[in-house]
Amino acid sequence: MAVEIKTKAIEKLIDYTASGIGSIAGPMLAPWQARREGKAKLIRAETDADILKLQAQAQAEARKLAIEPASIESGTVTISDQIEQSLKFQAAKRFTNVRSVVEKTAEAIHDEDVPVEEPNHDWTARFFDSVQDVSTQQLHSIWSKILADEIRSPGSTSLLTLNILKNIDIQTATLFELFCSMCIYLLPDVKNNSYVHLPTLGQHAGQNSLKKYGLNYRNLMTLTEHDLISTDFNSTVDIQICIGKHIKNKSYVKFPFLFNGKYWILQPTQEYKEQNGFKVQGIAVTKAGRELSRIVSNLNANDFLGSLKNYFLSKKLLMRQVEKIDPIIVDHVAS
Repeated sequence: MAVEIKTKAIEKLIDYTASGIGSIAGPMLAPWQARREGKAKLIRAETDADILKLQAQAQAEARKLAIEPASIESGTVTISDQIEQSLKFQAAKRFTNVRSVVEKTAEAIHDEDVPVEEPNHDWTARFFDSVQDVSTQQLHSIWSKILADEIRSPGSTSLLTLNILKNIDIQTATLFELFCSMCIYLLPDVKNNSYVHLPTLGQHAGQNSLKKYGLNYRNLMTLTEHDLISTDFNSTVDIQICIGKHIKNKSYVKFPFLFNGKYWILQPTQEYKEQNGFKVQGIAVTKAGRELSRIVSNLNANDFLGSLKNYFLSKKLLMRQVEKIDPIIVDHVAS
């Protein structure tokens, strides 16, 4: 039997950072390169027209940096200094973004034991190349959770998902958090979230049936455009396993589903008639959506929870909260 060797997560974080930080070496060296390029431009400026052109470029750059144009010396063009200052600012900002994400990751994993596994250098290069240009603290939290997940379980997040996340702004991220807060996560495959589904309560999301919960048709289309949810708003999933079924050892079990950070099962009422399968209509998430749904925060979804309970009750099922994710043995069937 193979024994998995573990190491401290903080040590593995250092490995991942060392693997990926090289991808921003270019921007760090940019001020030195800009100084050389700036001086070369001045040497090539052989006419007064060229000098005036360079001065105009420098003034435009100064306005971007909120630097007074008067600080640019007349007759002695210091465009190289302006370029250097701009690139230094950009490099410092990128370094700050990377440091913020790494620090948040360290806080998350702290003293955990994680697998001793060589970082995927393609993955770390893509990760740090993307995160250097992310400035919003809320997005830093999402990226840090992605890195923490990868350290805990290498291969958790694909390169495709990193590429999609790179193009998500704060508004879209918040929309996706809201969407996931109203989803049911089918178990027992909790780690991989093999199926994440937002029930549309017997209505059509394409006709704005989720508008009162903050997910109008336009918002849903935004999530589809970012490849986070399926374009099919009428997909179905069978959740019979959450109601209960007989298995080979004749135990009657139920597998809870996850909703808004809590575990639930469906308890049949006296009026419920047992059937072969129980399909629920709704919206599924994509592969990238599944991977990101593991790490987004839950928002308040009490209004939707009430509607979801009423929907199941209309099907003669009570939505009941339970304390654990393991299969629940309801009773024992005689042989």
